[in-house]
Amino acid sequence: MSGLNKIVFACSFGSEVGFGHVGRCASIAQIATQRGVETILWSDSDVGMLPPEMRNSFQKFAVGSWKEGSWPKEVVCSDCFVIDDMDSPDGDFDRFRRRMLEQKSKALLLAVDDMRQRRLGSADIVLNQEIGLRKADYSCRGDALLGVEYALLRSGLGRPSRVEWKGADNTIPVFIMIGGTDVHRLTPHVLDGLIEMKDRKISPVIV
Repeated sequence: MSGLNKIVFACSFGSEVGFGHVGRCASIAQIATQRGVETILWSDSDVGMLPPEMRNSFQKFAVGSWKEGSWPKEVVCSDCFVIDDMDSPDGDFDRFRRRMLEQKSKALLLAVDDMRQRRLGSADIVLNQEIGLRKADYSCRGDALLGVEYALLRSGLGRPSRVEWKGADNTIPVFIMIGGTDVHRLTPHVLDGLIEMKDRKISPVIV
């Protein structure tokens, strides 16, 4: 973050897409703020839905989508754009790069990726925090930051409250947290799979 004065984080969140993307941006924003960098969340979602700890990670907010419309005044003169959008294809990032050129922006473009289905050639940096990832076929202009060592914890997760285990004796506790909000409703399928393990006694812990 050396030399950066303003970072703009662009993402959507809510019941349809979950809160994982904005949570990841919030963790980076907290570290950036500690280092004296101005942090702005640029989103077409309702920031009122965010928990206070997550919302307070950003100093300012800009309304709108990074994929369409004019740039809000808050995001102009940014030193870095962090775009965390899993479903947008390479073409959206190509168009954003062209808009950067139209705005005469010299900011870094960092794209956060999850699925490794895009090349992200318009990004300067790609961040993929997948566990165990060491190599990926990105064509970004600069570095690809790969693996869990680039995953930051938000302050709220770094100081968890103690929870007493109340599971049954002689059972195996299984922690289930799918994308934090499980927008695709996969948890019931996981539970069905655990039920089929007839030779083991399982105590699921669902978050």
